[in-house]
Amino acid sequence: MLGLYNNMDLNEVAGASFDDKLCGTMTSTNDANFSNDMTTLNNFHHFGDMDPALMSQLSFMEKIIQEPELQVPEPLIKNVVASARLNCPIDLKLVALKARNAEYNPKRFPAVIMRLRDPKTTALIYASGKMICMGAKTVDNAKLAMRKFAKILKHLNFDIKFTDFKVVNLLASVDVKFPVRLEGFLNSKHKMFCTYEPELFPALIYRVVNPKCVALIFACGRVILTGARTIDDINCAFNDLYTVIHEFKKT
Repeated sequence: MLGLYNNMDLNEVAGASFDDKLCGTMTSTNDANFSNDMTTLNNFHHFGDMDPALMSQLSFMEKIIQEPELQVPEPLIKNVVASARLNCPIDLKLVALKARNAEYNPKRFPAVIMRLRDPKTTALIYASGKMICMGAKTVDNAKLAMRKFAKILKHLNFDIKFTDFKVVNLLASVDVKFPVRLEGFLNSKHKMFCTYEPELFPALIYRVVNPKCVALIFACGRVILTGARTIDDINCAFNDLYTVIHEFKKT
């Protein structure tokens, strides 16, 4: 290896031909040749007169070899909140009297509460014809449940027209598999996005700006995500947040 550098201009190696001349002398970075690569990199660092640009590129290569890529766990959807319009005034007292699994107490809440077993969901039905459904695990199940609620009302002789279905909120949960130093967030550049008052609530509240989402981070490593309206937004927000959480991993 020393003979290689006696016949090679280090400044030329550090330039555009770096990949062809230098990387060609090194073995691949797979598992079988990992030790050879590290030995080669260590030998390079013994050259005290090595060009600074070359040293910088070697340090970057060594960092890639030594640091494995973070494996981000996937959040699981726990609750889908959706809304729709029935385009018909609803007599809530009639629904409470004739429909099964229906509750109505106007003094406590101005909507009929109806429940389904399959898919297991709860609906809030307002006199204006607006309906909100919660409890489904997927968007498809939420839409299916709301159509079933609409069918029940149609059997009660309401002129139902099911329209304007949309997801209002998603709630997801994920475990990062390591404890987290929540106090560390407040002493970092992330403090402007955080609220943490352990006397009132045990989790740190972290507000993700883009995509808009709110995360509840517990010291045990459990994270609850809410506020997003699509699964892609949930995954995108957590992918960015996981790198931040990993910075405050308890060792």
